[in-house]
Amino acid sequence: MLLIWLVGIAHPVSAEVENPDSKAKKLEATAIAAGLFNDECLPLLNALLTYADSFNLTQYQFQANYLLGKYYMLRLYSSEALTHFQAAAIQANKISEHELEGFALDRMGLAYINLDKPDSALLCFQSSMDLYQQHGYMHRVWTPLNGISQLYSVKGDYDKAVHYGEMALSSLEGFDEPVARTIMYEYMISLASENEHAEDYAKYLDQYLSSLDPDKLMGDNSHLAIFYHSKDDPQEQIKDIQHAIALLSTQKPTQSLVNAYYRLGEVYNDEGQYQEAIEAWQLGQEFNAHFNVAGYRTTFLKDISEAYSSLGNDKEAMRFLKKYYTLRDSIASQENSKMLDELQLQYETAQKEETIAQQEFAIKQKTRERNIVAVTGLLLLLSVFLVIRVLRTRLKAQKMLAHQEMEALKQKHHLAALRGMVKGQEEERKRIAFDLHDGLGGLLSTAKHQFEKLMEKVDTHHLNGEARQTSQLIDRACEDVRRIAHNMMPHALMKMGLHAAIGDMVNLLQSSSDVDISFQNLSDIDRLDEEREIMLYRIIQELVQNAIKHAKATSIIIQLSQHHNILTLVVEDDGIGFDPHNSGKRGLGIQSLESRVEFLNGSLDYTSSADSGTTVTIDLPLNNADISSSSKKITL
Repeated sequence: MLLIWLVGIAHPVSAEVENPDSKAKKLEATAIAAGLFNDECLPLLNALLTYADSFNLTQYQFQANYLLGKYYMLRLYSSEALTHFQAAAIQANKISEHELEGFALDRMGLAYINLDKPDSALLCFQSSMDLYQQHGYMHRVWTPLNGISQLYSVKGDYDKAVHYGEMALSSLEGFDEPVARTIMYEYMISLASENEHAEDYAKYLDQYLSSLDPDKLMGDNSHLAIFYHSKDDPQEQIKDIQHAIALLSTQKPTQSLVNAYYRLGEVYNDEGQYQEAIEAWQLGQEFNAHFNVAGYRTTFLKDISEAYSSLGNDKEAMRFLKKYYTLRDSIASQENSKMLDELQLQYETAQKEETIAQQEFAIKQKTRERNIVAVTGLLLLLSVFLVIRVLRTRLKAQKMLAHQEMEALKQKHHLAALRGMVKGQEEERKRIAFDLHDGLGGLLSTAKHQFEKLMEKVDTHHLNGEARQTSQLIDRACEDVRRIAHNMMPHALMKMGLHAAIGDMVNLLQSSSDVDISFQNLSDIDRLDEEREIMLYRIIQELVQNAIKHAKATSIIIQLSQHHNILTLVVEDDGIGFDPHNSGKRGLGIQSLESRVEFLNGSLDYTSSADSGTTVTIDLPLNNADISSSSKKITL
C-alpha cells in the first residue's frame, strides 16, 4: 500500500520565480528529465542544491530539497528523506509559498510513518491541513487526510483508516481533480483488498469504474492499474485485464502497465495456467525495467520461480530462485551501504554460507542421482522438490535474520540524531519565546521607566496628552510581546505544567475580554508527559477560542477531573450553541479536534442546542508512566 502511495501520488512542485537563474533552471530541468527512479538523478540534484545555496535562490533550494526527499523516499531511506523535506518546508515558508509548504509537510508525515513515529506524523498532517484551510487550498485537503488514513492503517485500525479515506474523497467533491480522485479510489481499493474486506473492495471498485471512463484515460491520467472488474469468472477477469493492457500499450509505458501484467499473471497462476502466468510476469518484468521498482523486480522473480516449480521444471525454478536471492541481496546491500563494517562482515559471511549450502546441495543431488538410478522418475522428482523446499526455507531464515540485524543497527544509528533534531526544534521555540519575553520585553520596560523619569524633569503641562498616549503605546507593546511569546510557547506549560498554563491562559483572556472564565482542577495529577500536555493545552485553547469567537459566550468553565486512570476534561459555555447532529455544521475544525482526541485514544462528546450553550466532555485514558501525582487542587 505504501509503495502504491509513493509511486502513484505526484504533487506539482514547480512554481515560477521572477528572473530565475538560467544555470539553476537548467540543472533543475536536467535532473527532472533524468527521473527520480534513476541513480543519475542524485548528483544532478545535489549540484542544484549546492548552486542554489551559494546564491541563496530559495525557490530552487526548495525544489532541490523536495526532489531529494522524494528520491530517498522511493529508496526507503526515510531519515535522509525527512531531512530534505524539513528543509523544503522551511524554505517554502520563507517565500510564503504555503501550498508548497503543505506538500513538504505531507511528505514529512509519510517519512515519520516509515520511521515508526506516529505522533510526529499526525502533527505534520494536521499542520498541512491547517495551512491548506487557512490559505484557501481546499482542493489539497485530501492529501493530509489520506496521510492520516495511512497512519491508522499502519496501526491496524481499519475502520478509522476507511473513515479518513472517505473524508479525503468527500473533500474532493466540487473540484475538477480527476487524478487525485483516481489516486484515492485506487488507495481505498488496495486498503480493502489488503484487509480482506470483500464488500468494501467491490463498493470502491464499482464507484471508481462508474465515475471514470477507462477508454478516455489515455492523456495525462496514467492510473489504469485497476481497470479490470472483479468478476467471479476468471476468464472474464483475464479478458478485462488484456483489454487494459491493449489500451496502456498504445502510450508510453507506465507503472499501470506493469501492474496489469502482474495481475494477469496472478489470475493465470490461480487457474493453474502456469506457463501463461510465467509469460505474463516476464513481460511485466521487461516493462518494469523502465521504472526499476525494487519491489516488483524481486516479486516477479520469486513468482516465476514458484510457477516453474509447479510445472515440475526444477532447473528453471532453481535458476530464477537464485536470481531472486541475488537481486534481493543486492538491493539490501545498496539500502544498507552506511552500516558498520561488522554488519557488512556478517552479511558477507551469510553470503558465503549460502554459496556453500548451494554447493553442498549440488553435490548431494549428484550423489543421490548416482545411487538411486533404479528409483522411478516420480520418486526422484518428489525428493528433489522436498530438498529445494528445505533449502529455500533455510536460506529465507538466514536472510531474514541478517535483515533484522541490519535494520536494528540502522535504527540505533539514526536514533540519537533524530532525538537531537526534535529536541533542537523545541529548544529553538523556547529560545525565541524567551528572547521576546525577557529580551525585547525587558527592553520595553526599561524604555517605559526611562520615559517616565524624563517626563519628571521637563515641563509636561502642555505635553500631558502626548505623554499619556506615548506611555500607553509602550504598555501596549509590552502586552503584545508577552502575548506573542506566550502563544509561541506558554512559559508556565514548560516550567510548571498543564495546570499553571491553563491558569495563565484564563488570566490573559480575563484581562483582554469581557468573558467570565474559570478553571477548576479536581484531579490528583501534577504533570503529564510533555507531548500530551502540549496537545491537551492546544485542545483546551481551541475550545475556548471557539466559545468566544463563534458561540459569543459570556461565561466559560474549564474543569479537569480524574477517576482511576481516566482524565476527564469538561469545557462548558453559555453561548448560542449548535446542533451537533447537523453534519452540515461539522466543519473541518471540529473534525480536526476529533482526530486529535481519537489519536490520544480518547472519546469526545458534545451536548448543545440552540440558545442553551455547549458542553464538551473529553475522556483520556492514562498509563501510570504518563503522570505524576500531587495532592494540590486549584480553582481559579
